[in-house]
Amino acid sequence: MVRALASSWFRVGVWTVLLGLFLMTAMIGVYRGISQHDEVMFYSTLPVDVRMEYQHLQEEGKLGSDRAILIRAHYDSAHGPRSIYFWIGCLLVLTMSLGGGAAWYVRRLWGRPLQSLSEAATRIAQGDYSVRAQSAIQGELAHLATNFNVMAAHLERLEVERKDTIAGISHELRTPLTILRGRLHALCDGVIPSSLAELHKLLEHTEHLVRLVEDINTVTLGEGNRLSLHRSEVDLQEFLLSWMPVYSSRLDEEGVHLVLDLQPIKLMIDTDRLRQVMTNLVENVLRYAATGGVLEVGIHREADMAVLQVADRGPGFPEVALGRIFDAFYRVDHSRSRALGGTGLGLAVVQTLVHQHGGHIQVHNREGGGAEFLIYLPLV
Repeated sequence: MVRALASSWFRVGVWTVLLGLFLMTAMIGVYRGISQHDEVMFYSTLPVDVRMEYQHLQEEGKLGSDRAILIRAHYDSAHGPRSIYFWIGCLLVLTMSLGGGAAWYVRRLWGRPLQSLSEAATRIAQGDYSVRAQSAIQGELAHLATNFNVMAAHLERLEVERKDTIAGISHELRTPLTILRGRLHALCDGVIPSSLAELHKLLEHTEHLVRLVEDINTVTLGEGNRLSLHRSEVDLQEFLLSWMPVYSSRLDEEGVHLVLDLQPIKLMIDTDRLRQVMTNLVENVLRYAATGGVLEVGIHREADMAVLQVADRGPGFPEVALGRIFDAFYRVDHSRSRALGGTGLGLAVVQTLVHQHGGHIQVHNREGGGAEFLIYLPLV
């Protein structure tokens, strides 16, 4: 940007100098023409004897003599002060007018956009991310203003996300902490009896808090690319076959039928993190799937990627929710998900862990009903 401005100022300076030289040359030409005209007028006004004397002095090369200067001063003064100083003054006035016009043009072309950028940067530094810089008509400044406004919009979006995240964390922490505090006060005051069942309830709320803090930590580390992974070569089919029995009893309780469509595919993955991904996805299915539903888990190849499919035949997601389903603390059904023990971070954690493995995740509603998650992971 500095080079662009320097180049622009240089071009303006060059054109100003060239225009000044052109005007000066034109003024000199005009002055010479007027001087020749004045010379003719000067000779025509001389008396005959004085004219012959002046011509004689001119032929002898004595126009610098006292007599010639005296004749010139006496007879030429009657025809106005057309001296070199007069024309120099005219040239100076013209040059000053030209300089003022150039300064006004440069200020209008660059001054206003630069002032707008400066004011916008100051307001952004003060925390007002809604401000936008005035776009220049064209050129480098227009490109700079556009990039500045894109940056401001990005900062504004980040600020909104930051506030939403803080509000979400505060809200999620407040509920279990309020319950814990209330029941602990009741235990201390003897309002409710101390029992093993009561302690189990308190433990459940504590574990919910621990899961919430761990999920927040995972998402935060992932966004800063500081999440450590312990990769090893794993057959994805063998991994899922060994992991799915953990959910057999849970699936039976919920009346959900498991359908597997697997094939041997080797990946370099962190098994603990992949287990966390599968747990969050399956919990999401169980949380929203109706009794007697179906959970489908499949693996297949697409080019140089392994595709892990997790789908159900439930109600699916509202179309307006699909674009935000992986946002932290976003809930499709606020009251229902909280009542079922969700933290609002499960799918955000899934996306973070998939990205850390060099993959990506998609979600869409199936035509026959239900939602389908597709996880793309690079092959070994």
